[in-house]
Amino acid sequence: MKKFIALFVAASSALLADTTIGFGYREKDITFGKLSSGQGAYTASIEAKYGSFRGAALVQNNLSLKDSSLYQTDLLAGYSFTSTLVDVELGGKYVMKGKPALTDIGSHWRPFVTVSKGWFSISGTLDLEAQTSNIEGALVDSRSLPGGFKITTSLHAGYTDANDALPRSVKEIKYTNVYSGGSVDFSWKFLSAGIYVLNNDFANGWATGWRAGVTQKF
Repeated sequence: MKKFIALFVAASSALLADTTIGFGYREKDITFGKLSSGQGAYTASIEAKYGSFRGAALVQNNLSLKDSSLYQTDLLAGYSFTSTLVDVELGGKYVMKGKPALTDIGSHWRPFVTVSKGWFSISGTLDLEAQTSNIEGALVDSRSLPGGFKITTSLHAGYTDANDALPRSVKEIKYTNVYSGGSVDFSWKFLSAGIYVLNNDFANGWATGWRAGVTQKF
């Protein structure tokens, strides 16, 4: 019995050795370079890694003076291949919307592939139900500041094709489907706060938002 308990504790410690939980607030939600919700929401997330496997869940609840409702729940699973040149993650995200629009459905399956190394990453995602494809590149840099603070800056640009699963030629790429943006986040111990910006001509131009939260790593 003691050996079983010791084995159980060791296995649990291994599973929790690379787990992060977080709680926070975000002002606006952005999906595929488009402002998908202008209503603020509080969020709860958990991410666990075990070897090359990664699993995550994110729950968002909209907030207003008159209503508080489940906005969206994301479930993610991925597997990574690492090398000296680049790292590749293959996976999928299952999105469940609390109150989908009349022209939308309640759930979406989004397989993805991400190529990354160090400060850069390129991700390609398909939304099978919406027949939408997205590709996005990002540059992320984190630097330590005096007093135990850390600043993380990010720049990203992408393209969303909402008509075909994949664009068949460069001529089909429309300038209005291209977007760009960035973010600046400050963190200190388990606290973090930041701002983000999106520039998308076909979605009312500029959009800005802020976020804050707490995280705990095990």
